[in-house]
Amino acid sequence: MKLVLVALVVAVVIGAIAGGAVLGGMSVEESGDDSIRIVGVVKPPTVNITPVRVFVGELDPMQEYHISTYERKVITTNCKCNISIHLNTATLSQDEIDVLGDPMLTIFIFNASDARLIYEANAKLSAWWCPYNFTMICPLNKGAYDISVALDGKTAVPENETVIDFGVVIERV
Repeated sequence: MKLVLVALVVAVVIGAIAGGAVLGGMSVEESGDDSIRIVGVVKPPTVNITPVRVFVGELDPMQEYHISTYERKVITTNCKCNISIHLNTATLSQDEIDVLGDPMLTIFIFNASDARLIYEANAKLSAWWCPYNFTMICPLNKGAYDISVALDGKTAVPENETVIDFGVVIERV
């Protein structure tokens, strides 16, 4: 029995030595032409929004108007995200709404690659303003998006010259 046990121990030692020699021929640290390297970087989610300026110009009393602009690649994102479109109510006055005749404000979002309409938000300017604060939430996929802004209405007859200067906010939520 002792002889069998000694023979078993010797066989295990010889096997370990032979296995070490085989494994010793395959070095993990070698870096030859046939190695596989995986390199790259993982970027954080980003959403870039370029400012858009729409010029109303000088409008006369009781003038019907249609003002629009189309801007390319205003929104670019490398991830799925939600954006919010709402009026910066602090920049708009009741006088501006009245003199513009409470026009329809429409924001369009198009896919930049094929000009396909993705979202449309439209409401009277007074609905975008207090107390309603009209807001649109848009889920977007990775990509680039064009924006079109339209303002349609008929001016009122103001007592004084009224400057038009208000902002619509597009931001990631």
